[in-house]
Amino acid sequence: MKINIYILLIILVLASCQKKSNTQTAIELNSKAVTLIMSQKYDSALVLLDSSIVADKKFSNAYANKITIYRKLKEYDKALKEAEKLMKLRPDFAENLTFIGILYEEKGKSGKALQFYLRSIELYNKRILSNTDLKIQETNKLNRAFLLILSGKEDAGKNELINLKKSGLDSLYINNFLKMSKEEVFHQLLNQY
Repeated sequence: MKINIYILLIILVLASCQKKSNTQTAIELNSKAVTLIMSQKYDSALVLLDSSIVADKKFSNAYANKITIYRKLKEYDKALKEAEKLMKLRPDFAENLTFIGILYEEKGKSGKALQFYLRSIELYNKRILSNTDLKIQETNKLNRAFLLILSGKEDAGKNELINLKKSGLDSLYINNFLKMSKEEVFHQLLNQY
């Protein structure tokens, strides 16, 4: 009887070694979906992303990619629904809150967008204070600068950009944004998503 138990344990261990983890499956499905997104095969990509989420409900990239697809299809309510799910998974993910703000802005709900921009700024402030890596701080300050501009604090946002330029960030890149209005910054960021 002891031999049978040991054999059963060995079989279980070997089987578990050969089986992919749920997270690995989610990553693979998401990667295939990204390829389909680049080919604008959104329906097929959504099926793979849903499967990715079934494999690992906490795999945030799949939600983010669904948001991107729905935004491209101008299905803002569906994009917002996915963004809400992502926000529950990662409440401190400033980029998602920024994206929710952009979605509301696209829907013509500037007041609601402003709420999300301001929450994102708070999260970027925390990141900047808690991180000592200068490159990460620089990226967070750049994102905060854009959000300050989008939230109507254009002078503060442009001052942040000037400070980043002085610290050595790409001058041409910064100069382009310094010349833009709030609306132009919005459309430039929109093209990045």
